[in-house]
Amino acid sequence: MFETTAECVDGAPLTIPEDAGEVKPVVVEEAGSPAECVAEATLAGVCVDVVDLGMKETPWGLKPKLKLVFELAQEKANGYRVNASRTYTLSLHEKSALRPALERWLGRPLNERELASGFSYRTLMGRPCTLTVVPALSESGHAYQKIVSIGAATEAALKPSGAYRRWEN
Repeated sequence: MFETTAECVDGAPLTIPEDAGEVKPVVVEEAGSPAECVAEATLAGVCVDVVDLGMKETPWGLKPKLKLVFELAQEKANGYRVNASRTYTLSLHEKSALRPALERWLGRPLNERELASGFSYRTLMGRPCTLTVVPALSESGHAYQKIVSIGAATEAALKPSGAYRRWEN
């Protein structure tokens, strides 16, 4: 088992466990019983890329996937902005994860035309937002900021830096 220790917002020590490919939430060790830490952060962001990942294998069969990539206001030590991304199943069904995220981000429900003929995801590029993130570990053990929700921008709109480049495989 891989473990990393860090500090939570309130200063309590965190243990981030990693078992067999699962990404688990950050956990606080309190007197022998772990309790979930609310180490959420709300950050200003801007969408810099929308990637159609095509059909991907999931536990429920092949599903179309879409990846949204954001630049955050935070900067790395090298001066470039921190990037965060989230992959969604490409579905506008009311129970999907993508539709409520889009509606919160846009600040309105999707209209009948968008639902019937499809939403133009390219219109999201350059659109500012507010991201709620939590610390997590990837399957390979790298720490990252997991996006748990996307909302409308509440502060001065963040603009893309122009430094983002898509990784090609």
